[in-house]
Amino acid sequence: MKLLTNFLLGLTTFLLVSCNGTSTETTTPPTPAQDSSATVKTDSAALKTVVTNVLPENITGSYVFGDKEGAEGGGYLVIERQENDSLKFELDLNLGAPNYSSGTATGMLKLEDNVAVFKTSEYSPEEPCTITFTFKSDNSIEINQDAGSPFSCGFGNDVFAHGLYKKQNEEAIFKYDGGF
Repeated sequence: MKLLTNFLLGLTTFLLVSCNGTSTETTTPPTPAQDSSATVKTDSAALKTVVTNVLPENITGSYVFGDKEGAEGGGYLVIERQENDSLKFELDLNLGAPNYSSGTATGMLKLEDNVAVFKTSEYSPEEPCTITFTFKSDNSIEINQDAGSPFSCGFGNDVFAHGLYKKQNEEAIFKYDGGF
């Protein structure tokens, strides 16, 4: 039902933009060198919005970013959908060579309109940590650390939660027993 609702909302947005003339769609009249069909350039931003706002049916799984074991570092994310659009998650980050600073965050998220936000003041009441998870239609999740230092999020030196995590496995494989 939520998938259908998201689709209808996106379609409505697209139609409103198209009908109100706020689109940058233009039509060039044919010239003698062209055939009788018109050339149409379309701004697909509205179309992209419709497509990217559709939540994949199964977001439960294991996701990766970069090369967690390599010199560039990366991350491992596990998402398990619970009841009432809540999500259990585990995020494990590694900065890479030469220092291999790392960080881990675990908790519960509330999914609303393809976005879930993790907030904690556990490590720094003065500078709370906020991490936003944006779920994409292509089975990826974009993560952004919107507020807080690495330390206020419980991470090591220079470790930030940023990146596009791509789904690698349909199964939620948690690394830490008992979770949180």
